[in-house]
Amino acid sequence: MSSEDYFFPLPNIKFDQAYLRDFVHNEITPEDWYIFDCGKLRWTVQESYDTVRSECTSFKRTEWFQELYKLFKEPINFGDVLFTRTPPPGVPPHIDRNRPVAINFPVIGTFKDSPILFYDNFDRGSEVSRFYHSDINSQTGENLAVMFNPQKIHGVVNEDDRSRCLLSIWWRDISYADLKARWSDGSLIDWEQNEKNKYIKVSKV
Repeated sequence: MSSEDYFFPLPNIKFDQAYLRDFVHNEITPEDWYIFDCGKLRWTVQESYDTVRSECTSFKRTEWFQELYKLFKEPINFGDVLFTRTPPPGVPPHIDRNRPVAINFPVIGTFKDSPILFYDNFDRGSEVSRFYHSDINSQTGENLAVMFNPQKIHGVVNEDDRSRCLLSIWWRDISYADLKARWSDGSLIDWEQNEKNKYIKVSKV
């Protein structure tokens, strides 16, 4: 398998990382975050872990988020957009049960120390590929967003001393392969809306 069977970097999307960083700092309160034990409800995982992973879905959908919802021709459910915080040491190999495809936008973190890892099986020694959000988008200077396949066994290693924060969006009714193909041929994007957007824009490759 090639790395694209697991993940697909998105160097042609500008998403105003600074806006999202400020949004998390200024618009989301500590009470808005909740602890979610994905290992029992949303993941297939074969080992226990002590990471207190938190998520936030209760936030104001500002103009940035309105642009996000309108950008894609494949609709995103309102609730399938959330912020995640993954503290050290990360999360073990797992499969997401209800997410066939997702896009992650890096927001806050030392991303060179917190890659997403992909595995051949649930053994941590079976790593086959990894992606670093610390890679820089040459067009925007932002950390790199990525589309990935949550149905592949994956996990996060966080060797930083603080949590890694991402904005994650996903689709429930389309596969990773199909969404990647539509991204590549341009049919996923509403190009008329893209021209109107101020915060999040896709350039044609």
